[in-house]
Amino acid sequence: MQQIDNTVEVHYGGWTFTQAMLNLLETALEDKENQFFCFLSDSCIPLIPFPQWKRTLQHSGKSVINSCPMSIADGSERDTRWNPKMDGLFKRDHWRKSSSWSALTRKHAELVTKPYDFTEAFKHARISDEHYIPSVIAYHGLDNETTCNDGYMYVYRESLAAAHPSFHTSDMINAELFEKKFKGTHTLVTSAGESRTFGSKCTGLSDPGPDGNRDTPVCHFAARKFSPHSRDGVLHNLKYLLSEPDYPYDRDPWIGRRGNLRYMEDPLVLDKESKPTRRYYYVELGRRREIIRPQTAKDLLMVDPSYATPVSPEEEKMPFSFDVPDLIAGDWVNVNFRGTSGLSRTIYYIAKGQRHACPDFETFIGVYCRNVLCAVCSVLCAVCCVLGAVCCVICDA
Repeated sequence: MQQIDNTVEVHYGGWTFTQAMLNLLETALEDKENQFFCFLSDSCIPLIPFPQWKRTLQHSGKSVINSCPMSIADGSERDTRWNPKMDGLFKRDHWRKSSSWSALTRKHAELVTKPYDFTEAFKHARISDEHYIPSVIAYHGLDNETTCNDGYMYVYRESLAAAHPSFHTSDMINAELFEKKFKGTHTLVTSAGESRTFGSKCTGLSDPGPDGNRDTPVCHFAARKFSPHSRDGVLHNLKYLLSEPDYPYDRDPWIGRRGNLRYMEDPLVLDKESKPTRRYYYVELGRRREIIRPQTAKDLLMVDPSYATPVSPEEEKMPFSFDVPDLIAGDWVNVNFRGTSGLSRTIYYIAKGQRHACPDFETFIGVYCRNVLCAVCSVLCAVCCVLGAVCCVICDA
């Protein structure tokens, strides 16, 4: 990874976004071995293994971007985003729109980083990052050297009118979501009961395979937006993202986590062997997250509790974060923040494959404790029918 020198402070919708992209390209072009230039953000994940990514781009020889004429459906962007200052400097026939997330050939990267008479005028165009690069390619008459679609990056929008893509959070990720990523337009229902599709706009490209005798369709190269909370879900399903037909991905994605597991002993509470009981924690990003049950470390973190080391004096002073998601009666239970707007946050409680909104944190605690009570009651029902009947009435209340 290389840190570029000519950084800019980026503002959404302004030229600074485009300038940052051009600065990245200029730095990457300094390495003569770089032949393709792929834009990604911190919320992106790959949908195909990187060897397949490289083979597909080399086999196609095209930039994965839409530099073809805009359709009637793009009329609003075609008209309202045009800057009159470009009249006489840039032909409207070359005015294009494409997603900012794209992959360029070296030839196109070199062309778009050159200065032009019309570049200054583009600095006043709205959302220039979606127009400048595809328009410059069209200006040179190289439309046919692009895929003419935005299939490089998969994004999900709540509706056709949504201005921005939605985040994929931890409760929305399961194996089926990734297993269907090559299927084109395929609707599925997540554990949260929501519909998701991979493949709304496919690239139309294909992977020839390691030996050049295959023709595997590649719908998308990457996907966004994935929230930081979705990391565990992505790692759980990494084999679906990085496996090839003859080369299954079998590496351990959790190896870095084993050094983050901690424990504290409580001498006042003894276990069956009269030893102090242990409370387990996961140390991450300056916070200490409690693990309710040791089994959770195996189930979710994929880390055996035997790897835990004592909490250090410095770590004892760390602020607490929310508990690591736990299993209660077979269901993952966690809290998620979604729908952020300024300082306003909505708390969601994940249980039984559904996402439930809580009006406040106290309500979440009440729901959480109620589920713990239900779990205890289910055990008591098997031991004592009378007491179990009373408990079940409480749970059903």
